[in-house]
Amino acid sequence: MIRVFHGFSNPADVELSQSGHVAYVLEKGRGTLDVINLDRLLVVRRVRAGARPNRLAVGDNLIWIAHESNASSLTRIQIGRPDVRTFAAGGPVRELVRKDVRQVVWSVGFLGAVAVVQRERITLYQGDGGRGRSFRIAGGIAAVAFTAVP
Repeated sequence: MIRVFHGFSNPADVELSQSGHVAYVLEKGRGTLDVINLDRLLVVRRVRAGARPNRLAVGDNLIWIAHESNASSLTRIQIGRPDVRTFAAGGPVRELVRKDVRQVVWSVGFLGAVAVVQRERITLYQGDGGRGRSFRIAGGIAAVAFTAVP
């Protein structure tokens, strides 16, 4: 053990950057994403992440955050910039996973569906063994506005 960090308000999730030099901690109590520089062993930044964040997926330059199960939104934070955006997720987010640089996956509880963002397209898989329903995103992932699909 190198160091124990104290003073977090209900930490809900933690992820490492791909380099392993930075840790990201979600504080459910404060509604923040905390950035810890592991080389300096310091909390170097706190970013407002929205109400009750509890799941985290870290990519090369984007961080995706899901909120408590009764919230139907995702927050996206661009690493190194003050760019924080919130998007509709189509229902309560149960899981949030980063697969590779250009893909984020989340499951939508009440629809029994899984949504996948790849490059400029969202695909919603209903879980009935059928083909996914796909939607083009104008301008890339930065323009996502995802809502429930009938």
